[in-house]
Amino acid sequence: MKVIDRETNEKGSRSLGDDVMMTSNDSEAIRNDGMETSEAESFSPEKPLDTEELSLRHTKHSFFDSHLKATRADLGKKAIITLIILLLFMFSVFSIYWGSMYERNTRLVNLQFAVILEDDTENNYISNLVNETVHSGNFPRLATWNVFTHEQYLNGEDGDAYEKLETDIYHENYWAGIYVNNTATSQLIAAYQNGDSSFNTTATLLFTIYETGRDLTGISQYVLPTLLRLQEEVTIRTAEAVNRPIVENHISNVTQQEALIESGLLFKQLSFNTIDRRPSSSSVIQAPQQVGLIFMIIITFFQFAFFGPVHGAAAQVLKPSHYLVYRAIFSQVVYLFLSLAYSLITRAFQVDLNKAFSGGLGVYWMCNYLTMAAVGGANENVAIIATAFFPPLMAIWLMTWVILNISATFSPIILCPGVFKITYALPVYNSYSIARVVLFNTWKGNLGKHFGILVAWIVVNNVILPLVLTAAGKKMKKNSPATN
Repeated sequence: MKVIDRETNEKGSRSLGDDVMMTSNDSEAIRNDGMETSEAESFSPEKPLDTEELSLRHTKHSFFDSHLKATRADLGKKAIITLIILLLFMFSVFSIYWGSMYERNTRLVNLQFAVILEDDTENNYISNLVNETVHSGNFPRLATWNVFTHEQYLNGEDGDAYEKLETDIYHENYWAGIYVNNTATSQLIAAYQNGDSSFNTTATLLFTIYETGRDLTGISQYVLPTLLRLQEEVTIRTAEAVNRPIVENHISNVTQQEALIESGLLFKQLSFNTIDRRPSSSSVIQAPQQVGLIFMIIITFFQFAFFGPVHGAAAQVLKPSHYLVYRAIFSQVVYLFLSLAYSLITRAFQVDLNKAFSGGLGVYWMCNYLTMAAVGGANENVAIIATAFFPPLMAIWLMTWVILNISATFSPIILCPGVFKITYALPVYNSYSIARVVLFNTWKGNLGKHFGILVAWIVVNNVILPLVLTAAGKKMKKNSPATN
């Protein structure tokens, strides 16, 4: 960087331009890891080196050479301090990720399930079976089962209980629903009485409803296993709780008994008709919905380093105020192109982006742009400060930023310890929530909130940027040999 001489009457004054100019090569400091500054300090002693010290500096020695005793002690001290810093980092930051998974099974009761029993009140063997099952054994610890009759669920409103259940699940009021048809037991009794061997015990009696698109990991790891256990338990109890009372109370003559035995209905298992209203249409969806979000954080960090020489050249010729505007706008333009590439990669692998919006690619692109601008702005601010004050901080920050954003994002936050509610305010979670609307056509009711949080991050990052550039410029100018 060139040092520009000032006129005598300008000496002693400092402008924002001086401070900004000192940050022009901040990205190069990332690659050099601060070595140039440390070397300048260590090789510029206040007093001249004696002959022995000069010899040690320019001659290779055995590690155990007596002349290196002081050097070994100094290296050992620095190594121990560095190791302690890394250990503290691991215990403090890695524990965030581990902690998000700690005792999740004890919080499964935070998952709200709806159980709608529309079976008629006189012959309600199937409804009774389901109701008794969800309140027995371990099931009360696997979820909170909200049991309703037809009247309780509709609460005096006109409408269809099954359709209302689908709507409630779509609006994310419940993670899953169990529905017992209003003629479930009656249909089964009629089939037994007629010896109807073609009767399907799965199609129209019992239903389980959920949406995979609401949470890829949460549904597969916590919701589906509970529904499968419920189905297994219902199947096991069917003979005693349903078949026996039907035979004893509704099969009145020998002809019906013989027809029932010949039909094989007694040996058919009572099971649920499982309906996934927002299924995953492609395994590729897991890429942009999970690890791809981590890639976003990393690529925005890289762009800061890659464009360092460009920023350095601009700092030498632009006025301070113009340079600040340039830095803010330049990053946003870069994020626009990076996010477009990210979106096109997703589309190139045949992921349907038009499930929720006819112009789904555009919505998805804007979602990814706002995400990169939000996480990238934070990356850039921290990287500028780290370059000037403590370069190793950049690696620590990057891992911390990734772990903070993803720890509770890829699973139901309600299953994590309460402190992880902060995830609702982090960029990646809000990006994840917007993307699932685009990719699965899930509920759009919270889109405004999610977009608003991303925009807020961008605004805060850009407000902080001039302050960061000024502080880093002062520090680097102070450390520069040219100013000493």
